[in-house]
Amino acid sequence: MSNILLKNLPLKIFSIIVGSIIWLVVMNIANPYTEVKFNIPITLEVSDYLKDKNVEYSIDKSYDNLNISFMVRNNNLKFISQSYIEPYVSLENTPDDNLMPVLFKFKNNIDSYMSGITYNPRSVHIVSEDIKTEKFDLEYEFIGNKPNNIYVNDVYLNPKTIYVRGLKNNVNKLAKVGVSLPYNNKPVDYSGSVEPILYDAEGNVIDSQLYELNVNSINYSISVLENKVVPITVNIVGEPPAGCEYNGYVVEPQNITISGPNSRVGSITSIDLPVIDISQMSENETVIFPISNILQPPIVTPHTGDITVVIAIENNTPTAYERDDGYQPLENEPTPEIRRGPDTNHNEIVKEELHEEPTHPAETEKATE
Repeated sequence: MSNILLKNLPLKIFSIIVGSIIWLVVMNIANPYTEVKFNIPITLEVSDYLKDKNVEYSIDKSYDNLNISFMVRNNNLKFISQSYIEPYVSLENTPDDNLMPVLFKFKNNIDSYMSGITYNPRSVHIVSEDIKTEKFDLEYEFIGNKPNNIYVNDVYLNPKTIYVRGLKNNVNKLAKVGVSLPYNNKPVDYSGSVEPILYDAEGNVIDSQLYELNVNSINYSISVLENKVVPITVNIVGEPPAGCEYNGYVVEPQNITISGPNSRVGSITSIDLPVIDISQMSENETVIFPISNILQPPIVTPHTGDITVVIAIENNTPTAYERDDGYQPLENEPTPEIRRGPDTNHNEIVKEELHEEPTHPAETEKATE
């Protein structure tokens, strides 16, 4: 048996070699190799130990992509995908050298179809920067057109503060963190949630992807009151003293904007001032009502200051000096011009005309002589 196997042994070995060569030639013709090239981002894996050191490690931007090429049989190209190749750098401890080797993770056994692998770079430069965390009080602003019939009474944000973490140089660029709130067209309370917005010192929006926020959504609740413009009503009682005449009033402002719950504001048609008694007034007088004393919670107003009422009283008692033949009025003593404002009894502004005092009989006789 052994003699048969050994018989013509050189010839048999030669035949095997020739057959292998022929098979390789046929395979290269029927199923040739194709070169595949990919450009793939390199990821950096940092251990939890290093993450707690308030230092940010990153790959130098000039090394952040890897060029890889390899050969694959045409029949196996269907098994090849860039997503199956993951180049990475691993940092377990603080690196002694800032150059770290590139490693690979292959999915779906893609490496079994690859041959003649070459890639560049084979190592990358690691950059380290200090990390900073800063606390910001949230600010808010409304966006859109404010409806005329609403008054924003209160805004509640949850949380009211936010922590921003990132590279020290980036965090130092932040000036404030805020939210933009929408207006509601109806005078009812409403709520929702929005994303925080980062701003620099010039008010420009900064890309939040450069930072880590302890929360990514801010809840808000907004208390809204109904706005309404109503007139001021002046209440006059009494009669001026004998010889004096009441000629109306002027009130400023004549209207006022009030805000409050719809259930309260809807029934208010005017603001009634306290009663003004003119029974002791013998000349024009000004009465002042602080707005804060007129409106009671929950009714409020954006107006500040006072409501002023000028009472017009004309004193018809002659101003004279006593003589043997009676009283003589002073010369050139006109009656002042009076303007009267609207109230429940006077609906128009009235202008009294100037008039002259009647001539005394003694003066008439003297003129005749």
